[in-house]
Amino acid sequence: MRININMKSLGIYNGYKKSITENATAMERISSGSKLNSAKDNPLKIDQSEKLKMQIRSLEMASKNVQDTTSMVQTADTAMGTISEVLIRMKELVVKGASSTNTEYDKQVIQTEIEELTNYIEDTANNTEFNGNKILANANVTDNNKPFYMEMQTGSNVGDSMMIPFFNVSSKVLGIDTLDVTTEDGAAEALKNIDKALVNVNSCRSSYGAIQGRLETTAEIISSGTYVYEKSSSDINDADIALEMAEIARTSILMESATAMMAQSNNFPKDMLNILANLRK
Repeated sequence: MRININMKSLGIYNGYKKSITENATAMERISSGSKLNSAKDNPLKIDQSEKLKMQIRSLEMASKNVQDTTSMVQTADTAMGTISEVLIRMKELVVKGASSTNTEYDKQVIQTEIEELTNYIEDTANNTEFNGNKILANANVTDNNKPFYMEMQTGSNVGDSMMIPFFNVSSKVLGIDTLDVTTEDGAAEALKNIDKALVNVNSCRSSYGAIQGRLETTAEIISSGTYVYEKSSSDINDADIALEMAEIARTSILMESATAMMAQSNNFPKDMLNILANLRK
């Protein structure tokens, strides 16, 4: 037995300090809900954790891009649906105007309505916007068979993108800006131009319909990918609360035991002195 340095007490104290550290670590994990509160907790996993977080946040932003693009395409499709309805009405009027039973006044009334509908199409094309951008009257497009494409980022990595076409359905590009039903030849030409315009608009709508389907698939893929990354991140980062509670219970018992044992071991030098004192007697 040593008097100057109580090795038994020091050994118990070292175990006590270890239990305190483990107890504090478990408490920190429970309070934060995370196993990785600093790089020292697991240097190997911290890099994986940060990469997963970056991927998750990138996918979340890509999901917002897809939602915005879907909204834009739906806006364009709805507006073109209205234009399609107007074109159908214009064809009705042209067919009506082509009848020989109409007077010159009747034809002029029909011509006036057609002009108003043409202006409506023009206004719809020029005023349909999404986030301040004109989406139905792209100045770069003079032929809807050759649309203007813009790249939309729909993923978290380079190359995860989609080319979105932009069309121009103004009355001039559709070829209906100079319809005239007041003459027989004009009515026949108007019918031909309106039919072409309907085919043109419906073709644009078909393109946007296909894009909407692709965007919905992309959104599902992003959602599935996000779930997988979230699960992987959870496996690396999230603390097992039940396990940490058990660790707190274990270390608390060890700390209390160590405290009691240190109290006993600290009496060893005193007991030694009492023995020596008895020997002198």
